[in-house]
Amino acid sequence: MQISGVVQAGKASAAPRSPIHHHRSALRPKRLTAIKAVEILRVWAVALLLSGLMVAAGHRWPAPLTPTPAAIWALLLVPPLLMGFWIARRWGRIQQADPSEARSE
Repeated sequence: MQISGVVQAGKASAAPRSPIHHHRSALRPKRLTAIKAVEILRVWAVALLLSGLMVAAGHRWPAPLTPTPAAIWALLLVPPLLMGFWIARRWGRIQQADPSEARSE
């Protein structure tokens, strides 16, 4: 495989249509903007608040909760099954890569 490009100051610049250029651009991390950081902090703060409220409610609960096997299995199995169902429903909508752009090794 021949890669066309220029190397300047330690940086390789591949041709725009090469598979290497396409592969590297997909791995480049997105920049975190101030607005996105505020949104992340807001969601984190709400999750922390809800966690604190649940701990406080647990300390004030009138009777101890006895774990039942059915409830434990439901909590362990239902969320992954729902996620798998969601992924399976969307699987056909995922765009397949163009075979002509596949890397040959």
